[in-house]
Amino acid sequence: LLVDGILPALPAGDHALQLRLERYLPDWTGRPQVRIVQCDHRAVVVDTGKARFEIEADVFRPFRRVELQGTEGHHGPATEVTLTDANGRSWQPRISDIRVETAGPVRTTLFFSGDFGERRWLRFWARLSFFAGTGLVRVSLALHNPRRARHKGGLWDLGDPGSVLFRDFALGVVLPSDKQVYLHWKTEPRGTGHELPPGERLEIYQDSSGGENWQSRNHVNREGRIPCRFRGYRVTMGQNEEYGLRASPLLQASYGQVHIAATIPEFWQQFPKAVEFHEGRIWLRLFPHQWDDLHELQGGERKTH
Repeated sequence: LLVDGILPALPAGDHALQLRLERYLPDWTGRPQVRIVQCDHRAVVVDTGKARFEIEADVFRPFRRVELQGTEGHHGPATEVTLTDANGRSWQPRISDIRVETAGPVRTTLFFSGDFGERRWLRFWARLSFFAGTGLVRVSLALHNPRRARHKGGLWDLGDPGSVLFRDFALGVVLPSDKQVYLHWKTEPRGTGHELPPGERLEIYQDSSGGENWQSRNHVNREGRIPCRFRGYRVTMGQNEEYGLRASPLLQASYGQVHIAATIPEFWQQFPKAVEFHEGRIWLRLFPHQWDDLHELQGGERKTH
């Protein structure tokens, strides 16, 4: 049983919710709901009543354009997804299939699949979920290595000939260059919020679990080396560095009447991870280049964020 609901703003504390079954479907007249305006080989357009999202049908960015209702100029940020291979070359995910997986008045989910053009050694899957009356989008993004592993000697060792090595995989939010952008951020849910001075660069990077066993032999790579360099996370702002144990960062950019917030669930639990802000972009690095090694997906492995 899967139930989707849109709750009003709730104050902090405990709340009791009741699920009630009705004999008839509710009347959605006048209520915000998700509508698929267009879905063809040229583009996909989704309207939630609060925002209108335009998605390209050939390259998974995923958003070519966002229009926000009730804001001056109506334009929100575009996004991009980039894979950097072991040689430092960047690749864009190319879409081969688009499906409407769920089409409901409260939530609509689109499914995308494809590969990286000339380099077909990795596939991707993506799900975009849109919610009625909100500007919220939940992105589920997976990398898959379709090669077969060799398992020489019957062992599942790292460094198998069927593995794929790459440097970085990230989702970027491209903010308008003609606007004054203000960035607010925090590293931990109960931590203090900060404002980034204009022109400064911010990086929050989780290098290890932050626990006492952060250098455990469980983390050895294909060379028998532990790539973790320090315990916990590092915040770099300009020339300043600060350290902590377990980050769950949130970044919010504002310009005019537009606000966009982004986060990666299980940030410290699924280290290494990084979020950055520089040169007018928010970067959510799912496989960050800051890691002291190449990332490896063995043959048949798939990782979803």
